[in-house]
This record gives sequence, structure tokens and C-alpha cells, in this order.
Amino acid sequence: PWEAYRNRVRPVPWEAETRHLDGFRLFVRRQVNAGNERSLQGAVFSYGFAHVDGCESVYFKKLNNLIQVCTLWNSLPYDFIPRSFLVSDMRWSFTSQLPMVDLPSTALHRTLQLNCLTLHNAPLWNELAPGYAPLPWAGSHPCLDAEGSQRATPQWQRQCALRRDYVRRQALLEIDVLVAMALDLSLDELIQIYRLVFPVMRNYEENTWYDQQGRIVWSPITGKGLKMPRGEWERHRALPKGCLAEDVEDNFLPDGPHARTIEYQAPFTRPDRERDYRQAWTYFAKNL
Repeated sequence: PWEAYRNRVRPVPWEAETRHLDGFRLFVRRQVNAGNERSLQGAVFSYGFAHVDGCESVYFKKLNNLIQVCTLWNSLPYDFIPRSFLVSDMRWSFTSQLPMVDLPSTALHRTLQLNCLTLHNAPLWNELAPGYAPLPWAGSHPCLDAEGSQRATPQWQRQCALRRDYVRRQALLEIDVLVAMALDLSLDELIQIYRLVFPVMRNYEENTWYDQQGRIVWSPITGKGLKMPRGEWERHRALPKGCLAEDVEDNFLPDGPHARTIEYQAPFTRPDRERDYRQAWTYFAKNL
């Protein structure tokens, strides 16, 4: 029974009746290596979810601290730290030593939008989102008008979340910039970290194309975009208008597989992360 299982879970230090899985927590994957795209990454999980030893989870007394730490741990400047120390096991003994810095509400709101995708996280959104005053996007792309802080409401609705590939990328790179600013890094130092410490991520960035709706249309990342060889993609990527279509089958619903067609709208774009870092840095330096 659930109650018997719950009673075996350790309580939080400040309240004996509250168990570790009774609230929202930050999850991180334990085993990482320098050959991965990223090392230190966190995601918010709702209450009631348990896990095995393949990951670590952290319970916070204050939900605002949860979002603050999640924001920091999802940034490149913080991911740089375990890579510098060649950390391969993200145990609490290491992550508890990472510094805490204050962040603007724009960064925290971006993290909420990245994590609050379903009703499971609606209580987290409803408590924190009304207290943040986020700035609009620092970048420009047709799909950014469809999602973002300007579409969010104080009470959680489906449009509060960031779902499109390009939009989620934009939120994460803006978090990189805002965390770097909070740490008193320079723009050049942030770009150097990206160039020298994250070669796999840089390779993905330089070879990933997006359509006008913000979908990844082609990428070396497994499971993203059209399933076609690079040579064939090279013949299609300059399509000036129209679309490329792909039939796919979704087999994750209880009532069986469903066939659907994905249409990728041309023209296709390949963003430049370093250019976008510079644009976001200039924007936030002026508006914060």
C-alpha cells in the first residue's frame, strides 16, 4: 500500500511528518561523462514520485529556492564546474557545494515555463508565477510570438509552458546569459566556456535546423526531426517556401498507435548560438 511505502521514505530535516516525496523536488541524473552533450541538468518533479539510485533528488523548504537552484543547474556556467573537476557521479556531496547567487525574475520565470508542462506542476506555477515580472524574449524568430512570458497567465494553463524546440532553446540560452551576469562573468568568458568545454553541444547547435513553427526539422540528435541522411537533407534545406512532410506513428497512448503527418514549414533556419548570446547579453544589459 502507498502509505506503508511512504512511511519508509526518510522525512525532511525540518519536519518529521513530511516525507521526501511529499513535495516538489529537483531531480538530477547521477552518472555523466564529458562525452555527453551536458552533465549537470535538473528537472522539477511533482510530489508523489519516487526514484531509484540512478538519480539524486533534492527537497527544498522554499519553492522559490527550488526554482532558483534548478535555474542555476541548467545553465552552462554551472555545468562548467563539474566538467572542470571531471565529476562523473552527481552525488549530493558535490552538488551541495555549488554556490547560490540571486537571479532576476526573468530567469526564474523561464525555468517555470520549461518545467511546468502539465497539470502535475500547476500548483508550483500558481504559487510562484504571479510573483515574477519577466521581460519579453531577447531574440527574434516567428515562433517566439506564439509562446513565452507574454502568453503566460497567473494561473496555470496549457499555453503557459514552452513546448516548441526553438522556444525552449531560446529560454535556455537566455538563462545561460542571466546566470553568467549574476556570477560577474563577461560575455567573452561565457562564449569561451561554450566553445572549449561543450564540443558535443556545439556540434549539435551547428548542425540543427528549425522550421518556421519552431520545430527541429533536421539534426544529428537521435529522434529529432526528419529521418533522412545528411546528403538528402542538404538537397532540401534551402527550400524557399512550402513544407517537407513526414508520416509518423505515435504509440504511447492507451488506445493504441496513431498515425499522423508532421509538416515542417520552410524556409528553414540554423541559428548561431554565439550570435544569440551576444544579442541576449546586449538586451539584458540594457533592460535589467
